[in-house]
Order: sequence, then C-alpha cells, then structure tokens
Amino acid sequence: MKPHWTRLARCGLPFAFAVALAGCRQEPPAAAGSDVAPAPPLVSVPVNPPRRLTDFALLDHHGAPFGRARLEGAWHLMFFGFTRCPDICPPTLAQLGAVQRAIKANEAAPPRVIFVTVDPDYDTPETMALYLANFRLDADGVTGERPQLEALALQLGIYHRAETNPPQDAPPAHDHGAHSQGAAVTIDHSGQVLLIDPAARLTAILPQPLDPKALADLLPELMSNGARPPAAPNGDIDPAPLRPRAIPAAPAGQRP
Repeated sequence: MKPHWTRLARCGLPFAFAVALAGCRQEPPAAAGSDVAPAPPLVSVPVNPPRRLTDFALLDHHGAPFGRARLEGAWHLMFFGFTRCPDICPPTLAQLGAVQRAIKANEAAPPRVIFVTVDPDYDTPETMALYLANFRLDADGVTGERPQLEALALQLGIYHRAETNPPQDAPPAHDHGAHSQGAAVTIDHSGQVLLIDPAARLTAILPQPLDPKALADLLPELMSNGARPPAAPNGDIDPAPLRPRAIPAAPAGQRP
C-alpha cells in the first residue's frame, strides 16, 4: 500500500476539498442493524469558479493541430490515459461511449470525449487512431510533445508517473489511479474524467467509479445550466499550476 499522501496525490483534483470529496472519500461500513442508508456514490464535483485552460499545442489522432481553440464552442469530457493501459482506460472509454449513446437517445447532444495520452513516446497519432477505433464513442485522441502534455496535465491537476524497468516484485497500484506493468515501463495516472465547458474551462470533475446511467441524466443538466458562462474578469488570466506535479521516471531498479 502506498503512503497516504501518495494516494491523495493520485486523485489529481484541483482543490483539497474536491480531493476529499471526489477521489479519496471512503464511506465507513454501516453498523449492524442500523437504519442509516449508505451515502450514494459521488457522481460529480463542481469546480467553482470554473478554471480556464491556458493554451497548448498538441496533435489529434489525425495529426491535425489540437489546442485550446479546439475545445471552445462545445462541451467535452477529457480523460488522461494511454493505449497500453490494461485496466482503467478501456472500461472508462467504453462507459463514456455508453453515456454518449444514452444522451443521444434522449435527443440531446452529448459532449465529445478527449482522450489525452500520458505515454507520448509510444502513443503516436496513428496508434491513438487504431486504439480509439475499438470503442463506440465520438472522441479525439490527443498526443504530442511531452512538455506540452505535461503542462496540460499540470494545470488540470492530473497526476502521472512513469517508472522504467521496475523490480519484478513491485507491488501493484491501488485506489484511484491506473497501473500498467510490462517488461520496461509502468505508468500510474489519475482516473477522473474532466468536464470542459464551451469556454474551455474546467467546470466539474467526474470521479471513479463512473456511473453511466447517472451521468447520462446529470450531464445534460450541467450543460444546460452552464450554457452561458460569464465572461472571465480582467481578460485571459493564466492560472497558477495545480498540484500534484508530474513526476519523471525513476532510475532503473528504484522506486521514488
């Protein structure tokens, strides 16, 4: 089991209160014979005030430029992961596709999914395109230069850590992140989904585990209530970076 601070960091949420609510809340078991019902699963955590993204220069899965302007004018669900992820990424993308289909069935426009890689050395545009073709969802894969990807992850509070050549007896990851073990690389990363509004602002955090039915009911309401976001005061203000920060790969045979 990783230290408590590590598990908090892996939640990757912008504010300490949101961390406590969205990623790290653990409900105690109800006492035997108690009439108190357990708290319902947390579906979303609002970000208030919304946090506007600074610009970035990346590529989509077709090789076309992808920056903040591509997020403006429509709602999006952003999720960070990688194509070799064996656990949290495939079910999350499948669930987001189910959410989109359910919203369409109610004759509403669903948010488009933005799948951002944390493994740009492997996830080229071509690799992202082949990977996304396995899922029934409207999505853009996003990759590019590592500094640009890390800057985007940093301002959104997304945790990720790569380890090269981990020891064979390294314990598996727990709790809120994703963990991929192979011959040469291990990547831990935050698992939450981020709701981005038409002004390219982070407006809500959707923690794991996702509830597709609840999200299909909730997202149209969130998008309707936020359809006319107020103008940001004093123009385009670059926000300070969020924590936790990206952690570089550890030396071979060592764990940070």
